[in-house]
Amino acid sequence: MKVISQQFLTLVTMTLFVMPLSAQGLYTVLSVGQAQMSKACDQFGNVGFSGRCDDDDTAWKATIAYQFTPIFAVEAFYANFGLTAVNGSIAGQPVVTEADLYGFGTALVARVPLTKSLSVFGKAGLLIDWDVDYSGLINASGQTIDFDDDGLMDPMYGIGADYAVNKALAMRVEWEHFDEIDVDMFSAGLIYRFRP
Repeated sequence: MKVISQQFLTLVTMTLFVMPLSAQGLYTVLSVGQAQMSKACDQFGNVGFSGRCDDDDTAWKATIAYQFTPIFAVEAFYANFGLTAVNGSIAGQPVVTEADLYGFGTALVARVPLTKSLSVFGKAGLLIDWDVDYSGLINASGQTIDFDDDGLMDPMYGIGADYAVNKALAMRVEWEHFDEIDVDMFSAGLIYRFRP
């Protein structure tokens, strides 16, 4: 987690300095929603798992971004997709585990205004670095697991809509798909635009 935090800060710094920093275009987004992590449960199914695998959980995302034209913006984000909880057995041995999935990335956003306040957008980018923390019980003798899995450069894309409440505040709803880890995230958030 510490390595990811350092890399995310580096990404944010690069995002902010590769373009002129007029406060007019700088904004942040804090979003909360639901993530479905289908691939995590599919992997247990491939090894003869019997029981319950809950692949839906509360998810959240923090974003810092720069709107460099009325249409285009670039966003850097940290996303926590929540937990996949498993309770069952494999070959008669009990399995009770949790998998915590999170990562950071960047996306290019293209926005189309529909009215003065409402706009729709599409985005495409990369989940640059992601990590899964596994922990739990894997057999009747009480043996536990505690290990990490990670990956790089997972393509992502999404669609959504923003509604401006005033010049500084807006509301957002969006759907995003992360390809390699097979996660769908639905979220609602609050946008704050920095103004001079």
